[in-house]
Amino acid sequence: MRRNKRDFGRLILIAIFLFVAVLLPNLINAISRAAGTLGTFAAGETGIKLCAVINNGLESSLRFNVTNNQGFQADVVVDHNTCKNIETVAATYTIRQYLPQEYTLTSVTGGTVSADNTAFITTTSGQYSVIYTNDFEQKPYLHNFGYTTSKTNASAVEVTFDANGGTGTMSAQSFGLNVQQALTANAFSRAGYDFDSWNTKADGTGESYANQQQLTFATGGELTLYVKWAPTNRVADIPIREISTSYNVDFTRKAVISDDSYTENGNGVRDYTENGETIRYYRGEVSNNNIIWANKCWKMLRTTYTGGTKLIYNGLPNASEQCLSTGTDVQITYNNENTFKFNTYSIADTNISPADEGYMNGYRNYTRVEHLNVDSENDVFIFSNKVSYDEQTYTYTLDTSSGQSISGTWGTKREQAASRYHYFCENGATSCEYYQLGYIHYFGDTNTIHYISIKSFSDYEDAKTGIKENRENSNAKKVIEGWFEAENLDGHIADTKNYEDELEDAIFCNDRGNYSGALKGENSNGYGVLNYYNVVGRIFTKNASNNYEPSLDCADQNDAFTKEDIVNGNGALGHKIGLVTADELRMAGIVEDTTANNYLYANQQQQWWTMTPYRFYSSDQGASVVGWGNDDASQSSNLDSFLVSDSRGFRPVVSLKSTATILMNGADGTATNPYIVEWFAKNHKHKLY
Repeated sequence: MRRNKRDFGRLILIAIFLFVAVLLPNLINAISRAAGTLGTFAAGETGIKLCAVINNGLESSLRFNVTNNQGFQADVVVDHNTCKNIETVAATYTIRQYLPQEYTLTSVTGGTVSADNTAFITTTSGQYSVIYTNDFEQKPYLHNFGYTTSKTNASAVEVTFDANGGTGTMSAQSFGLNVQQALTANAFSRAGYDFDSWNTKADGTGESYANQQQLTFATGGELTLYVKWAPTNRVADIPIREISTSYNVDFTRKAVISDDSYTENGNGVRDYTENGETIRYYRGEVSNNNIIWANKCWKMLRTTYTGGTKLIYNGLPNASEQCLSTGTDVQITYNNENTFKFNTYSIADTNISPADEGYMNGYRNYTRVEHLNVDSENDVFIFSNKVSYDEQTYTYTLDTSSGQSISGTWGTKREQAASRYHYFCENGATSCEYYQLGYIHYFGDTNTIHYISIKSFSDYEDAKTGIKENRENSNAKKVIEGWFEAENLDGHIADTKNYEDELEDAIFCNDRGNYSGALKGENSNGYGVLNYYNVVGRIFTKNASNNYEPSLDCADQNDAFTKEDIVNGNGALGHKIGLVTADELRMAGIVEDTTANNYLYANQQQQWWTMTPYRFYSSDQGASVVGWGNDDASQSSNLDSFLVSDSRGFRPVVSLKSTATILMNGADGTATNPYIVEWFAKNHKHKLY
């Protein structure tokens, strides 16, 4: 009998063990799944959801404490078989479920127990079970709860901070939905600049926010805020022309800095003397000639004879006043276009003439005629170096006196004709009407005469003068001056600054003088050199010392474009702005295959115009102007002629007056810390000198 009772007691203990070890966990899991169902988020809900399930317990609710690593804390009471939702921000959360008093903890699933056994603690979402024993009844009880977070919506906005040229680090900041919160205080810094504000765009054109501004977001997403820097109130203490020391010029050296023997070619300003006057210019891979004027980025080219400083356009500064434009962004955009024709005449236009090479166009009084098929053995012409013109009959008469003309077929006399005896009548006679008179400019092959048809002028020299009259604007001039006005640099909008007052009336040279020297490097058919302009002899032909001879002098006053100065220039500009010359580019160090070692290189393929005519083509292509182009793949550059009907970019040039002053105090002229021009102007905020 005693054995039976003993066996029965053993069976009871086994049953309890099986319940605790096997059945109870299954029950817990079942209830956990029920809690998980309760913890499901409905559409639009965010945050943390706490759900309570109480089995066999005497309580009707569970008590939780919710905290995070950003200082959030809340006590939450959740009734049996219910859930409570807590709006949160993205952070690391800790959930403490308080245990009832006078209970002994038996087991837990996941998480930890506080040191004083009063709470069950977890830091990850999931399903949790707590088994404890009532100290009075010695019965096992179960608490089960669900802790679920909405990972996609718990943070309304994740804000990251960008130094935008400054230094330092800042951690990202999270904002909950419809919860007001202050932006983290700025921790970035930049030498020579003060924090101005935050901006949603790096160039400062987006929405601005103050430091530690209170923000509330209604929708989720990501946001990057960029520092907008403002220059420290600098002291104007140095004239622009005194930034660097001078160097001797040697145009036989390429503008590189990697080769020790050429090092000085990449180190800034050097002196150049012409006609007794000295200017200073930048050459090579300099990095300290960046400057901001009129809220635009420029690179300093050179000084002028009158002490001013010429600048070439280099794009727009970003919000931190850095000049980091590359590629075609260093060219102007006007009327939503970034490339333009120098002149609008098509090469198919039968009226195309050397007038198209002018910054302003003159009379279109002669045009080329590409071909006149002749019998090289039988067609006899009179070729003369002088002609008279009858204005009453519009008739030309060739001078056939001794030494003034030759006679023969084109096949035998073409070289002599193209080199000296240019005039002829298409009909082979000694006189003809104006539309039959030709002026030979290229001798070519035996069956083709390349010549110019002169219209209603006494001779070719008279016609050349006519095409150089500044009668109408080229497309280049229209675009450059139109952009100047569109950017309001002339202050034509009421109550705005007139930046043009800060510019000197410098000369912009459109040298249309005809080259008269030997064409070195040309083929044997190089007669008709009147077809080329002076630039060929200066920067496309080296002298006996194997050197280039660029010039900053503008020999013809008619080609010296100014706005108001009619003593040294032509007074034909609408505004004090023009283009760079081919000579200035050669002085800057633009030579073949050295693009990446020149400060005008912009890291991408680009082509843009100069203001320098090259030649009137002897083929069927027409007029051309010197431009600069580079191939980014090979990093090679080339000063070459572009047809005026081609589309290329513009990088305008202006010239600051000699009294212009830059603000120093930390500025070093680099792209990330450019000089900033200040000015003597009424009520200006900075005191200069």
